[in-house]
This record gives sequence, structure tokens and C-alpha cells, in this order.
Amino acid sequence: MAEGSTFHEKDVPEESHLLEDFEDEPKTQSVEVESSNPSPTFHINLSGFQRPEWSDVLSSCKRFLFFLLPTFIQHRLHPELTKPERLHPSGYLDGMRGLAALFVFFYHFSYSSHDVLTAYGGTDKPDEHREFLKLPFVRFIYTGPAMVSIFYVVSGYALSYKPVKLMRNKSWKDLLHTLSSATFRRAIRLYLPCFVSTLMIILLVRLGAYDATRGIAYDEKRLNQVREFHLPRYESLWHQMTDWAKMMWIFVHPWSFGTKDTDIDIDKHLWTIP
Repeated sequence: MAEGSTFHEKDVPEESHLLEDFEDEPKTQSVEVESSNPSPTFHINLSGFQRPEWSDVLSSCKRFLFFLLPTFIQHRLHPELTKPERLHPSGYLDGMRGLAALFVFFYHFSYSSHDVLTAYGGTDKPDEHREFLKLPFVRFIYTGPAMVSIFYVVSGYALSYKPVKLMRNKSWKDLLHTLSSATFRRAIRLYLPCFVSTLMIILLVRLGAYDATRGIAYDEKRLNQVREFHLPRYESLWHQMTDWAKMMWIFVHPWSFGTKDTDIDIDKHLWTIP
């Protein structure tokens, strides 16, 4: 208030008297916090607090479990929640990429204990490599290298289709927006899950989750084909985390163009991401 001015009761806004309306209300349960020093008394209103009902808790748990289900199962359980998706002319390429990724998983899942590289009749010995799964076309379901090639060709076409189309239509603004999105947002979508998954591996190694199966991992009788690297458990968490940070730097290094330059021991299958 400026010096020399006089304060009058009429200068007080009417809204300031609204607190007086609560004096006549019935008293509710409250907790008073008093101190030895003269200070205002605080009132905590507990009348509005209600214990959650079991039905609400169960409903929340059901919604959370439903959220964890794969999308195709959610659509089968509740078809009304399914939104009609518009099919694009190149939509079949997404299916090809999905199948290729699934077959690559089969390849990596079985190549430590089975010879998945030799085709049917691939040797001079007549009694070897005569299994049904090694017949032509049948072995495509676990032939990883061929699927990786298909995946790269399809991905290259799908990712370049829109920018090339915008370039030919001379839509420069949309083209720059698409290229910037592919440069920054796509990098985050690709690298962030890899950071999270490898960090989870580091934490599981520190907790000793893999100690019980290390005997199987180094058993040459069971795993007699491709032998993958198994991350050791270091003496300290700091050593484990610094080793992870070094591998992540190698993983995201932008000037490593060779496939082996971005190969990291914690998960060698991530070489396809860069």
C-alpha cells in the first residue's frame, strides 16, 4: 500500500468475506497440529477420504492385465474396441517384414544346438542332413541370413517410398518434415528400446539371474554349434555399468559404418540397428 494512503473496510473486496460462510457449517473430523510456539492451527479435513472398494481394485487390476495383453488378443476379447485401420497399397510389406523377423528369431533360437546352415543333402555323406526340416522351402522358416536380406530390401523400399514420392511431387516442406522425423524421432524409437533392454541384462547379471544356467551355456555337448558370448559378472556395479556405457557408445557411434564396428558383446544381434 502506498505511503499516506488510508485503509478503509470498504476497500476490502467482497470475495475476501467468503471464508466467513464456512463458520456456520457443521464441524468435520480434523487433526490439529499444535506447537509450543504461538502459531496458526492447521486443520486437515479427513471427511472426504474413503477407503477403496475391492471392486474398484479388481477392476483396476483387470484393466492393467488387459493392457499387457498383445493387441491381437485384445481385439478378440473386445472387438468393439478395435478401430478400423486403413490398408495402404504397401501394407503387405509389413506382413513380409513381420514374418522375416519371426523366422530370424527361430534361427537364433536354434542355431546353438542345431546345424541350421547346411541344407538338405549338403554333404557327400548320404546318411547326413536328410531331415524333413532341411528340405528346400521348408527350411525357410528358420533360415536367418536369407530373411535378413529380405528384411533389408523391404525396409529400404518402405522407408524411402514416402520421401521419394514427396520429392517427385515437389512438396519440399513435407519432404523436410519427413526427413527430420526420420533422422531424429526414428533414431529415438530404434535406440531407446535397445538401451533399456541391455540395461535390464546388466541388472540381471548383477543380481545373479544367469548364474544357475552358466553350466548349460558352456556345455559343448548341448550347445555344439554357434557359441555366443556370455556377459561376465564383474566385482562391482561400477565396473559393470562403465562397461555397459562403453558398449553403448560403440553401438551409437555415427561414424562406424562396418557391421563389425558396431558389434557389441552384450547383444551381438543389435548390429542391424545402426
